Amino acid sequence: MAKVTVASIGVTLLVLAGAGCVWHYQQNMTPQALHKKVVLGYLNDPDSAKFRGQFQSARDKTVWCGEVNAKNKMGGMVGFTRYVVYLNDHEDIAGIRNEVYVDSPDAAGDAAKDAAMVFVSKWNIFCRP
Repeated sequence: MAKVTVASIGVTLLVLAGAGCVWHYQQNMTPQALHKKVVLGYLNDPDSAKFRGQFQSARDKTVWCGEVNAKNKMGGMVGFTRYVVYLNDHEDIAGIRNEVYVDSPDAAGDAAKDAAMVFVSKWNIFCRP
């Protein structure tokens, strides 16, 4: 019984140490790196992602804008697509809001068209010079 307890304590400490390393890594990420990580979490194939033109909004420093190109589910590159990302206080990992808005000009259906209108509104407010 004592061996099981010692082993389970060891495993628990290993898990906590691993979680601490991830927390420390994300605590030390720049806002630019963190916004890219949020965008990568939205993509079907994050390893294929290419970014360009990313910048911090002049209107709100918690907002990042840019373009990303990545492979879709079929394996083809979709072309550079605009995005808007909201970050909460990047010093507090629990405070990150995974709010990503992606341009979808060819949206079909009412819900998709509503999402496209929301994106255009966000882009115009936060990303236009």
